[in-house]
Amino acid sequence: EEALAPQAILARTFTLKKIQQGGVKAHGTDASTSVEEFQAYDASRINDKVTKAIKQTRGKVVTYQGQYINGWFCADAGGVTSASAGEGLAYYKEKTPYIHSVKDPGFAITLPENKAWTVSFPMDQVKSAVKKVINQDIGEATSAAIIEKGPSGRATKVQIGQVVIGAPALRLALGSDKVRSTLLTQFNIQNGQLVIKGKGYGHGVGMSQWGARALAEQGKKAEEIVQYFFKNVQIEKAWK
Repeated sequence: EEALAPQAILARTFTLKKIQQGGVKAHGTDASTSVEEFQAYDASRINDKVTKAIKQTRGKVVTYQGQYINGWFCADAGGVTSASAGEGLAYYKEKTPYIHSVKDPGFAITLPENKAWTVSFPMDQVKSAVKKVINQDIGEATSAAIIEKGPSGRATKVQIGQVVIGAPALRLALGSDKVRSTLLTQFNIQNGQLVIKGKGYGHGVGMSQWGARALAEQGKKAEEIVQYFFKNVQIEKAWK
């Protein structure tokens, strides 16, 4: 339960910041259940523990210098969180000095598929994904490589044939449930397929949910967990 409480605080903060920015303009709404437009929401997953976490943290939000933070979280940071929003999410709209790289204790207790995963894509699918993101044709690419990594080791730029593309964008285009993270250990073409290996699950920015669980099991409280993953933030009670 203590692992769900920090997530409730962050999800609430994320929501309030989005509403403050004008909500989801495409629908004229405050919120959306799309992970790309807003944040994931599945009513069928709401159980007694989730309800308790929401009530327990009622009105609590995270701020940095008096402003709501981007309350990012991911499933599993693969042992280390992203050093910046730019590294993990290619997010540069505003400065986010509260994002920093810390050890993710959740990696010790996570699911096997988060510790190491492999996925392969036919080149036709890779070609259309790249075209969709940067409108460039990779042609008959026979080679692929990671050409830039961030401080936490995440791939930030990859090259397929002669074309360079941002790793976070390619991950989304190929499917973030398949390319589980950008913490890659292999990225090359074999037998006419793009083979990607890596660890972790999610963008790695902010709080790791498995990390929150590990810290909760160590006896840490919700506010301590938030302050572990986010630097120099305050937790305030915005309403009763």
